[in-house]
Amino acid sequence: MRMESEAYRMAVSRQFDALRDQEPGRGEERQALERVALEPKQTREFLKKLDREPPEVQRHFYAYLLSRGKTDQFFADMERHLRHRFYEARDEIKQVLASLTQEPEVLPGLFRLIRQTDEGWLAGELIHLCLAFEPEHLAKAVEKALATRDYLLQCLAIYLAGQSGHPRLAEVLVAFYRKPEGEKLDRLESKSRDALLEAGKKLPVSVIRQWLADGNSRVRKVGVEVARSREMVETAVDLVRLVLVDAKNRDDAATTLLALEEAGLELRDGGQGAAEVGQLLRQARADAMEKAIKILARQGGEAVRQVALRLIDFLPSEELLSEARRMAVEDRSIAVQRDALDLLLRRDRKVLLDALVQVAESKGSSLAPELRERLEAIVEGSLTQAEREELRSRVEEKRQRWARALDQYSTDVEWWRRESD
Repeated sequence: MRMESEAYRMAVSRQFDALRDQEPGRGEERQALERVALEPKQTREFLKKLDREPPEVQRHFYAYLLSRGKTDQFFADMERHLRHRFYEARDEIKQVLASLTQEPEVLPGLFRLIRQTDEGWLAGELIHLCLAFEPEHLAKAVEKALATRDYLLQCLAIYLAGQSGHPRLAEVLVAFYRKPEGEKLDRLESKSRDALLEAGKKLPVSVIRQWLADGNSRVRKVGVEVARSREMVETAVDLVRLVLVDAKNRDDAATTLLALEEAGLELRDGGQGAAEVGQLLRQARADAMEKAIKILARQGGEAVRQVALRLIDFLPSEELLSEARRMAVEDRSIAVQRDALDLLLRRDRKVLLDALVQVAESKGSSLAPELRERLEAIVEGSLTQAEREELRSRVEEKRQRWARALDQYSTDVEWWRRESD
C-alpha cells in the first residue's frame, strides 16, 4: 500500500509539472489529472499536491472533486484535509473556496462536507460560503437536499434557507413545510417553522402576505407570527380576512391586529392603514358580512370580539350597532365593553345613551373600577350637558321603576304572613 501511495504521488507530481509546461489551449494533462483525482483512498494525497499549484488550478480541481465526489470516505478525507489547510494557510484556502461561488455544481458536495464535519467553525466557514452563491443556484441545491430524506442534509438545507432570507429559498422551504418528508418528521417540521420565522425577518412584505393567504394553515400561522413580530401594518387586510374565515388562526390573527394598533394601525373606517379593510368588507354581500361579524361578536374569544367591534365601524348598520350595545352591557370582558362604548360614542350617541342607562341599571355599584373609569370619562368628557341630564333622568327613572317593582314583589311574597296573623 505504501508503494502504491508513493507511486501515486510521483505520478500526480509529474502530471502537475506537465500541466504547468503544456501549451495554452491543450487540455491533455488536465484531463489526465482529472482521471486520477478521484482515485479511491488517494484523495488527501492528490489535495496535498494540488495545494502547491496556482489558485486557478486549485479552483478547477476543487470544483471538479466537489462536483464528482460520491462516497462518504471521499468527503471524510476532503474534510480532514480542509481542516488542516485552514490551520496552515487560512487566507489562501478561503480565497480558493470563495472562487467556487461561480460553480453551482459544487453545492451538493459542500453540503456533504458540512454534513461530514464535527468542527463547528469549519461548518460555519462552509455555510458562509454556501450563502454566497446566487440564490437561484442555492435554492436548487436546497431543494435536492430536502428530497434526499437524509435527516442531517435536510436539517442543513432548512437552516440555509432560513439564513438566506431570500424569497426563492423561502418558496422552497414553504413547499417542504407544507408536506415534510423523511425521518423524524416532527423535528423537521419544527426546524422548518423556526427557519421560516428567521427568514421572515428579512423577507419583503409581499412574501409574508402570500404566507397569510397560503392554503396551508401552518404556513398562515407562521405568517401571522412574522406580521406581529415585524409590526407589519400593511398586512391588516390579510389578518382581517383570517379573522373572518380561518378558525384555526382566528385568535392569533385578532391578537396581532390589536398589537398592530400600537404600531400605528387605526382599525376603523377611514383610519390609517385600514383602507383595504374597508374595501374587503364592502365588497362582500352586506347581509352575509353582517351575519359573520355577529357570529364573531358572540362566539369568538376576547381578541376576536374586540376586532368584531372594530369591523362594525366599517358597516354601522342598525343591527350591528344593536349588537355593539349588547356587548357594552352584557359582555364578560371589560376590554370588550370599553371598546363597545367607544364605538357607540363615535357612531351613534342615542344608542350610546341606551347602553349607558342599561349598564348603570344592571351593574349599579358593582361596576369594575376600569369600566367605571371609562364611563365617567365618557359622561364628563364627551357628552353634552343635555345628554348628561337625559342620562341622569333616565337612570333615575329606571331606578324608581325598579324600586316600585321590588316593593310590589315583596308585598306579593309576604301574603302568607298576613293570613297567618
